[in-house]
Amino acid sequence: MEQSKGFCFTCEYNKESILVEKQNIITGGSVWSIPVVWNDYLIIGDWDGRIKCYTLIDYSCIWEIQTRGSIYSKMNIIDDNYILICNDAGEMIKLNKNGIIIWKKDFGASLHSNVYISNNYVIATCYDHHVYKICIDDGSVILSRMFNEQVSEDIYSSPMVDDSTTSIIFGTNNELISIDYDTFETNWSFDTGNIIDATASLDDRNVYIGSENRRFYAVNKHTGEVVWETLLNDKINSSSILCENNIYIGDISGILYSIDKKNGDINWQSSNFGGFYYCQFSSINNRYITFVINENFYMVEMISGAVICKYDYNGLGFHSPPFIYKDTVIIGSHNKRVGIFKFSSD
Repeated sequence: MEQSKGFCFTCEYNKESILVEKQNIITGGSVWSIPVVWNDYLIIGDWDGRIKCYTLIDYSCIWEIQTRGSIYSKMNIIDDNYILICNDAGEMIKLNKNGIIIWKKDFGASLHSNVYISNNYVIATCYDHHVYKICIDDGSVILSRMFNEQVSEDIYSSPMVDDSTTSIIFGTNNELISIDYDTFETNWSFDTGNIIDATASLDDRNVYIGSENRRFYAVNKHTGEVVWETLLNDKINSSSILCENNIYIGDISGILYSIDKKNGDINWQSSNFGGFYYCQFSSINNRYITFVINENFYMVEMISGAVICKYDYNGLGFHSPPFIYKDTVIIGSHNKRVGIFKFSSD
């Protein structure tokens, strides 16, 4: 395994050192899936279908398996002993900590969205237009239901499970849909009039989601009624992030917004970015939003929208969403490597 260590980069805007590179791992394939830390290991999935496990002590690779499809969706930690992997060939794979396959299920169509693990079940949306409920112990399908078979758009939106309403919430075609967790019967649906590819954010009252009709919605999660809607500058296919009283979302014109979740008013908007296409956001200490777009890592102040840091990995280009672990930021690149950085927010 080829590695390099040790430079500090200076952020473009405030000229203070924010991250120091701890390690640079050459993976052999482009990394679009968010890397994850599992126990004392770093798990990386790449576009060539490889899953690799590295120690956090010296970043040596201790096991590797080859799957049939690109790893795009998030890898899911089940517990200290097992992890769940999905790929674009339609394979769902449960592995133990030694990289041994416990079970493998082939769905025959891409598992591109992130799955949700709840109460010993896996909830998944698939490119075959189905929502699935799968037993996490043996991979057997407990329930499935097809949606919008007649349209070309597959279910790209990742499912969210809401325990208070015992429901699964996701988008398909133009609709935001809530189905019963136990029966898969429809609780309610809301037609936005244009494509929903984003994944919903939930709080104790509402579902928050954007549509390619340029509108961002708060929808009552019990009834499906629209609480408010806010018109943005362009289409929305990225997922939002909630933090305290505000929601943060970007549109494909490259504008980032802070929206008051009570009434939909825009607190601020910042146009320092390229287009937000299928972007996933993370937060740090309820002070910063982090994300990767156009091969750059950004850190943005929540209170103002000010860009604290922008970095393109010395021209190598980031691609995966950032994984925040303690004081460390881990980001995959399409140039077949993963950067591991020590973070300081002060």
